[in-house]
Amino acid sequence: MRWFAGWVFGVVVLGFAGRLFGEEPKSGPPATLNELSMEVSALQILHHLNVTTPQLTALRKIAKGAVPNSQDAKPGKGSEKLRAALLEMHKALLDKKEVERIDSLADKLNGLRDEEKPDLEEVDLTESARRRAPEALRLLGAPQVAGYLAGLADEIDDPHTRLITALTQVRTMSADKWKEFRADFGDEVARLVIGVDTEKAEKVSDEVIQLLIVARSLPDADFKTQLPDLEKTARKIVGDLGPLQVLQNVMENVLAALLSNPRLVAAIDARLQKGEKESIPSPTSERKSPESARKD
Repeated sequence: MRWFAGWVFGVVVLGFAGRLFGEEPKSGPPATLNELSMEVSALQILHHLNVTTPQLTALRKIAKGAVPNSQDAKPGKGSEKLRAALLEMHKALLDKKEVERIDSLADKLNGLRDEEKPDLEEVDLTESARRRAPEALRLLGAPQVAGYLAGLADEIDDPHTRLITALTQVRTMSADKWKEFRADFGDEVARLVIGVDTEKAEKVSDEVIQLLIVARSLPDADFKTQLPDLEKTARKIVGDLGPLQVLQNVMENVLAALLSNPRLVAAIDARLQKGEKESIPSPTSERKSPESARKD
């Protein structure tokens, strides 16, 4: 089961909003397909994290300072069948339907996305979201994190194993396949190793790709002879990284992706408006003083 399309290693949230994100959300689901898809993605993550009302309120404050200020409006393109499935999932998540029902709708929705390849914008992680991700992670309890990671168990690789396996794997790839592989692989390993630190992650990503270029270019005899040294270099790139640090890096990337979603505040507000006990802060109460603004 995939818990949300294009999960953290793609660092992509399906959908894109086209309004000034400081304005208060309207009641009901968003109008455009892009906004609807993105809001559903946010609601899915909140659902699987099993966030409490106080956590929603705290996360909303973090999100208000992490999302982009504005974007050009793009409605997105997809079938009415996809829109209907998104609306059905949106309602189920707000109504807190049974887990089995939500999982069934998620499988249906993911199948439609795979089948139709809808034209929806991709939203990359923002720097502000990366910075605030560790803060957001500290809002969660251990059972919430453990439960979320359990759903991703089949998608999380060990970076040592993944990189050493790739040394041999890339040697038989066609030029086109190699081009496609290298476009994402370095970043995938870097996010496992580093987490959300952009500068350090870029350095690790470059080192990973350079190592694979060397492995791919060697004649068979030389590769066999030099493989121990290549594996030693791979272990050096990854470093003395334990499994708990890898899992923390995964969660920080998940939360950075969530905070980068411009419909997160609207999703939280929809949850609160649906019956959560905590009230939504007013725009006036959220306005920062000059002193607190300077601290940020």
